[in-house]
Amino acid sequence: MRIFLLWLAILLGSVASAQSTRGFYPWWDGPITSDLEVNPVQKEQVQAIVRSYRTKLGAERAAAIQAEDALEAAFNVDAVDEARVHEGIRELAAARQNVFITVSEMSLKLRMVLTPVQWRELQRRRSERAQQRNPRM
Repeated sequence: MRIFLLWLAILLGSVASAQSTRGFYPWWDGPITSDLEVNPVQKEQVQAIVRSYRTKLGAERAAAIQAEDALEAAFNVDAVDEARVHEGIRELAAARQNVFITVSEMSLKLRMVLTPVQWRELQRRRSERAQQRNPRM
């Protein structure tokens, strides 16, 4: 049973690391906005979108962290309560789903601000960035 729990914990950890959307990264905070030739109107729209999601996204990320901590605690007790662990798994999955949905919705709104040329350039840079992080890709 302990081996199974260890395996499950490792599996959950690997799923957690793959949680964010592939094309998402906070490009609006860096110099890329000027490199993409984002005009002042677009820049204001991007900033407004990010501001509008900041509180909700922060709360959802905090809920996901709390669910991760609760699940880890449920795994780490001497007498594991299987029902509690299953409940924790469901709560963590729901919390991560909320984060994923919110990030995806925000990403869609941000995408709608960019021109097709800007979007393609952003995707090209995202791909380059991913390859720098993981050269095996």
